[in-house]
Amino acid sequence: MIQRAMKRVSFILPFLILTLNEEIDKRTARIGKVENCTKTEDCQRVKMGVCKSGLCECPDTHAMSTDRKSCLPKVRNLDDECTESVQCESLGSALCAHSRCRCEPEHHYTVSGKRCIPNKDNELDSADSGNWSVRLIIKKIHNTYEKV
Repeated sequence: MIQRAMKRVSFILPFLILTLNEEIDKRTARIGKVENCTKTEDCQRVKMGVCKSGLCECPDTHAMSTDRKSCLPKVRNLDDECTESVQCESLGSALCAHSRCRCEPEHHYTVSGKRCIPNKDNELDSADSGNWSVRLIIKKIHNTYEKV
C-alpha cells in the first residue's frame, strides 16, 4: 500500500512542480521583474527593459509581457488597443479582448474613476451617475416596465 502511494506521489510530483513553476513565472511576469542586473545594458533579453534596483523591469509607462521578453505600452483608456491583458491593468478589472481593453464580465467602466469595477444590483441608486453602466440602466428600465 505504501509503495502504491509512493508511485502516485512520484507520478504527480513532477506535474505539481511544473504547475508551481508556471504560477511563479506568471506572478513574476505580473510583477514585471525578470532577472538581476547592474545596468540597463544587462536587460537586453527584454525589449525596452531597464535596470531598476538590481532587477530588469519595464519603464513605468510599460508592462511586462507574459512571456517576459518585451515591455508593452500600458493603455490609458477603455477600448484602447492591446495585445495582452497586462496592458489593461491600469483600468482595474479589465482584460484584452479582440485587441481592445474591455471590462471583465460582470464589471462596468466608471467615467469618473476611469476604472472597471464590479457591478452591483443597487448601482443605479448611487449618487455618482458616472458609475452607471448601460447594462444596469437597461436592467432598471426592464424591471420598471415588468412591474406595470
